[in-house]
Amino acid sequence: MKNNPTQHVEYYAELRAFLEGSNESEVTRGHLRKILEKRLQGVPKDYDFSVLDVGCSDGEMILPLVAELREKLPRLKYVALEPETSAFKRLVEWIKKQGLNFIQPVNKPVKEYLKTVKGKEGLFDFVLFSESFYYFPQAEWDDIFSDTLRLLRPNGFAMVVIESLEGQAYKLYDLITSGRADVLEFGYPYYAEHAERFLTGKGIRFETERFPIYIFVKDDEQKLTRFVRMLAFIYHTFPEKILTNYREPVEKFMEECKGDGQYALENVVKIITFARR
Repeated sequence: MKNNPTQHVEYYAELRAFLEGSNESEVTRGHLRKILEKRLQGVPKDYDFSVLDVGCSDGEMILPLVAELREKLPRLKYVALEPETSAFKRLVEWIKKQGLNFIQPVNKPVKEYLKTVKGKEGLFDFVLFSESFYYFPQAEWDDIFSDTLRLLRPNGFAMVVIESLEGQAYKLYDLITSGRADVLEFGYPYYAEHAERFLTGKGIRFETERFPIYIFVKDDEQKLTRFVRMLAFIYHTFPEKILTNYREPVEKFMEECKGDGQYALENVVKIITFARR
């Protein structure tokens, strides 16, 4: 398939397929819970803790954790930012179903939202980018990081949850993509290592937690199709391109991942945390 970054792709449908075929939501939520428990020690129960979640999708990964936080901090307020309409509709449904009326859902890209808070400072204690940093071109990173620090209250902190190129899942990444994204809707080809280098270059201190998640594919007649779809999603490319041009190395790679009745592909996720000093 010809490289066509303007081609429309139903990103949310692909995200749902990926999350339903992996343990990423559960595992990532567990690591976020551990980090937050440590950072929230000593926060008074009656404190007006405020959160901005940038690119929260339909809320599956984060909202269960948000509900737990609300029990510990009853005055917690949560702004859930999601630009994609199909994901946003599911987010609103989830909020209503769970009765999470302290969450304010906002259907805007982060650039549009930042215009609404231009000139304001110290609005949030915690800013979260959970698997959403792929969608910002690097030319915008200066503004995004500086705006994040501006919006944090003193001692506030931010987290970037993002995949790492260290994982087994990226074994064929260079072969298939040459470091370029084919599907712009799936994001730019940026990963944890790019964010870490950027923060280091700006002199912003950060901590990184690294952990594996697993993508599972059932061993049946559709295994290759599903395996390729998973690779295409995390490589920001098209399944058709992989099947047409790289079928043989993918089939060999898939067999390396074979286990008991399924294929288990290891991926690595990093949580990069930085704070306002």
